Amino acid sequence: MLPEEGAEFPKVIKWYEDVCTKKFGAVKFNYIIMMLKDYFVHYHAFPRYDKDIKLFNMEWKDTDWPGSIDFKSGNELAEEKLNEIRDYMKQ
Repeated sequence: MLPEEGAEFPKVIKWYEDVCTKKFGAVKFNYIIMMLKDYFVHYHAFPRYDKDIKLFNMEWKDTDWPGSIDFKSGNELAEEKLNEIRDYMKQ
């Protein structure tokens, strides 16, 4: 990763944490930085919740709380639901 690429990371994290805290009630965040087959670094950011969240006609549970996240668990969402979440984040 080039220094100028890494320099934007704190700005992105601040935006992400602000949105997830205000819109979704996140109380902590987990980050995983990886480099796999390709020669670029990518980030995974996970908002964490200490209570159930009810949004978008669904109940969201952080079943791994307070431990580390499990990449293999989770919900697969339809594109319509993902678009609804995206639009909510922009409001």
